Amino acid sequence: MNKEENTNKENQINRSVDNTDYKVLYIQALADYQNLQKRNSKLIESVKRDTKVKIIKELINVYDAAKQGAEYNEQGPVLIFNAFKRALNNLNIKIIDEEFMNNLVTKHKFNEDFFEGIVATRTTDKTKDKTINTIMADGFYDEESKTTLIHAKVSVWRYENLNSND
Repeated sequence: MNKEENTNKENQINRSVDNTDYKVLYIQALADYQNLQKRNSKLIESVKRDTKVKIIKELINVYDAAKQGAEYNEQGPVLIFNAFKRALNNLNIKIIDEEFMNNLVTKHKFNEDFFEGIVATRTTDKTKDKTINTIMADGFYDEESKTTLIHAKVSVWRYENLNSND
């Protein structure tokens, strides 16, 4: 056998060894990936179950308050409302109301991340332009995901220049 034939045979042997190594690595990687998928599926199911349980526990508290409220005519709605507020607070949901608005850095400035302007109220006071006049319906904000679930419905001041000289 000459030197060139010897080199060709060595190359063939090396290639077959390399291919076998890649096959083993591929099979291992595939098995690892399938295990990862199974673990993630179990984790997702666990998170769903835990979230459902957490929400149901909060709703049970509201149910109990509603049941008690049915027995006390005057205080009933107050008990139910307070139970809902506690449930939302326990789930890290903030009510977008006057208190929420006052805690914002921008105070009464209209911010489309939290508010939906549904009524424009005219004003001649230029400093009020694009500020919130009143909150007509509360909104809800999830602090954990930093997401507005429902925008608060607001009346917004709109500056109108009645004096044509300005």
